[in-house]
Amino acid sequence: MDLKNISSRSIINFLINDCTNEAGLLSRNYPATNNHLLSDLDDYLPFLMYYGENEYCKQQILLAQRINNENNLVSNDGSYIS
Repeated sequence: MDLKNISSRSIINFLINDCTNEAGLLSRNYPATNNHLLSDLDDYLPFLMYYGENEYCKQQILLAQRINNENNLVSNDGSYIS
C-alpha cells in the first residue's frame, strides 16, 4: 500500500464502513467487534465532524447516551470521555 496516497476521506470511509460494529458504534478492533471505542469519543468526533460526518457523529453520541442511560456522555466515574 502506498501510504502517500491515503486521503482523509479514505480513512473516514474505512472507519464508517469497516470499523463500525453491528450496534452502530465505532469498534476498538478491526474487523469490527462489540468492543466499542467510546472511551476515545472526544478524540475521533472532532476529526469526523471536520470532514462533515455530522450524522455519524450524532449517531455515536445518541448510542453513547443510550448505553449510559443518561443525557450526558460522562459517567460518574468518568469512564466514557478520556
